[in-house]
Amino acid sequence: AASGFAELGADGKSIKDEAFSALAESGAADEAFFKGTKHVAVECSEHVNDFCDSKAADISALSYSIQTATNAIEADQPTSNTPRKRDLQVPPREWVTDMRTPMHDIVLEEFRRRRSDNSPK
Repeated sequence: AASGFAELGADGKSIKDEAFSALAESGAADEAFFKGTKHVAVECSEHVNDFCDSKAADISALSYSIQTATNAIEADQPTSNTPRKRDLQVPPREWVTDMRTPMHDIVLEEFRRRRSDNSPK
């Protein structure tokens, strides 16, 4: 009695040959996938490295710019000049008092008085 691998398939090949052929095709597909994945990973890695180098250069330039600007700051120097005196024009207390809003009771009383003066008799 022959083993199951010795049996012939539909195309005349043995099942064993078909299995090895399928494994070889699967291995080749896996290898092609691995090569493609590796290629993409290498490209991504190069892109990330270029990006990081670019940002490191930008940070370095910014740091240099900040350092240059910081070094250019000078401490305040005394001028030995006192600001000139000037007269301020402050309004008199009576004028300020006249400008404020009247108290609520006074406004209400005035409103009622005007309303009673205008009512029909």
